[in-house]
Amino acid sequence: MVQTQDIGSSKYATVRRLGLLALLPAFSALLLALLWYVVLVKLAEEEKRAVKNAISDTNSFVGAFEQYVERAIGKSIRHRSLSNSNISAPTAA
Repeated sequence: MVQTQDIGSSKYATVRRLGLLALLPAFSALLLALLWYVVLVKLAEEEKRAVKNAISDTNSFVGAFEQYVERAIGKSIRHRSLSNSNISAPTAA
């Protein structure tokens, strides 16, 4: 009778072990899917941060270029007005 219980309990132990072994691939697949999810979320965050920084840098460059153009146009206008004021209109004799 003792042997029957041992055989029966070892039979259930084998079934439990097989059941746990059957869960191992499912758990591994779940773990792998979770890992990919985390990686993709991090990549999305990094992309958002990169785009935000690129927009900020572009706005800075645009502001600097705008100031440069305004100064260049201002100098050009002042230079022309000074050149025109040095030329006197001919006087009638």
